[in-house]
Formats: sequence, structure tokens, C-alpha cells
Amino acid sequence: MHQENIVPAEHIAQHEMHTLYNTHHHWLRDWLRAKLGNHFLMHV
Repeated sequence: MHQENIVPAEHIAQHEMHTLYNTHHHWLRDWLRAKLGNHFLMHV
């Protein structure tokens, strides 16, 4: 395998977290709004 084809583990983790965030952002945002209020969301 060529060196440039190796994807760093942290890159994979970032991609998975980004995908997870995008997938669950709607209910996560609603949960945060309910839990912490709209003021917090202005800083997210």
C-alpha cells in the first residue's frame, strides 16, 4: 500500500463525527434549545 493512501485515524474520526453531527443535528439542536435555551444556541 502506498503511504498517501493511508487515511489517518483522526481524519476518519472527524468524518464520522461530522456525519453523526449532520445526521442528528436537528434533534440535538432542539434538545439543547429545550435544555439550555435559545441564548446558548447563539454561541454554537
